[in-house]
Amino acid sequence: MKLLIFFPFILPLISEAQFVNKIQFNHSLTWSQVRDKANAEGKYLFVDLYATWCGPCKIMDTEVYSNDSVSDKVNTRCLSIKIQMDSTSHDDDYVRSWYAVAKEMRSTYHIVGYPSFLFFTPDGKLILKEIGYKSSPDFINMLNKAIDPKRIEYYKELERYEIGVKELPKLGELAFFTKTVAQEEAYANIIARDFIVNYLNKISDSDVIRRNILLLLDEFYNCVSSQDKLFTLCYNEQAVIDSCRGSKGWAVFQVRRLISREEIEEKVLKDGKATSINPSWSQIVSNIEIKYPKIDAKQLVLEYKIDYYRFSALDWKMWAQCVNDKIQLYPPRKNGTSKWGSGLDIFGSVNLPAWDAFQNCNDKSVLAIALKWSELSIKLEEPNPNIQYLDTRANLLYKLGRINEAIRQEQKAVKTAKSIARVGKIEKGPFEDEFILTVNKMRKHLATWPQG
Repeated sequence: MKLLIFFPFILPLISEAQFVNKIQFNHSLTWSQVRDKANAEGKYLFVDLYATWCGPCKIMDTEVYSNDSVSDKVNTRCLSIKIQMDSTSHDDDYVRSWYAVAKEMRSTYHIVGYPSFLFFTPDGKLILKEIGYKSSPDFINMLNKAIDPKRIEYYKELERYEIGVKELPKLGELAFFTKTVAQEEAYANIIARDFIVNYLNKISDSDVIRRNILLLLDEFYNCVSSQDKLFTLCYNEQAVIDSCRGSKGWAVFQVRRLISREEIEEKVLKDGKATSINPSWSQIVSNIEIKYPKIDAKQLVLEYKIDYYRFSALDWKMWAQCVNDKIQLYPPRKNGTSKWGSGLDIFGSVNLPAWDAFQNCNDKSVLAIALKWSELSIKLEEPNPNIQYLDTRANLLYKLGRINEAIRQEQKAVKTAKSIARVGKIEKGPFEDEFILTVNKMRKHLATWPQG
């Protein structure tokens, strides 16, 4: 009887204790009030963006936010709120009151998945954005990064830059911060260009050839021109640059894409659209050969033409002709590599343009050409071709109306997948279910390519 008498009083105590160390998310203030409160208390603002259907979001609630180390640190340094990013028929008035803010958050901070985490300084500046499930240690590392005083100093440097006070050697890091953290890309490009023109172009070559400088080029390659020292060094000192960057072929990649931009793209596109169905390609090749004799201008222009006719001019027949030209002029290598030319082109292997044609083109003359590419990709890897290459050939045969051949080819892909499973002692081989589904669609005369 005593146990029955006291048991009801024990349960609430246990239940309450379970929540003592949880992150204290505010559920009563408006967005404006939350920001004001964070500023008044000198606390960072932590915003958890979640969706009701998001499994990892629920795990964050049950396993991470309830962790003592996480909750203690967050509650000490941050004011925290959760914002529901989807809408349901069960939403209460408070959740509904945040709909407009959620929409603004999604647009302003480019939210593409959940959970997403935003950290703001006490005065309301975004200082860190990350996405995806975090374990408790990872979450603490993320929080430590957000509240690192160095990040606050970057904002102060940005404010000084805006009034004309510049520390030229630091502008590269400031540009990177402005783009990736403050998410002001246009302004970051201005800072990066300032850094390149007024600092990098005026210091010694040896001071430019540093890994942190070269890493900056990855982020701001559109801010570099052929007149800049960075480009000149990449063109003339490729081995030295590659060694510093730690990536063979990196320098020539930078050179090729800058030449593509200045000598090709700026001449054949206007506002991102094709200016002609048949630009003066031969003249462009000639201009590049004269200015940049170290570069294979024919290959560079041909690779650009493939992209041009596929995405800008929207001409599948010209696209297919250019792909054919490339295969003939720069044959793909055998023995399983199937890489074209320099390996820097947009497709990589012969199978990929074949698959692209299958998925997106309905012109049978182009599909017939793509089938030859598919068969070449298989031949290059005999006797053990990539299983996806078999699937590509089957789908092209099917779209060309050669249904029985297509089914036999896809069945071969299924058989290969099962064989891989047996050898690896796993339940199913790669893409096995997908290939079986494709065979069934073919038997029912259903489309196996994207619709709509």
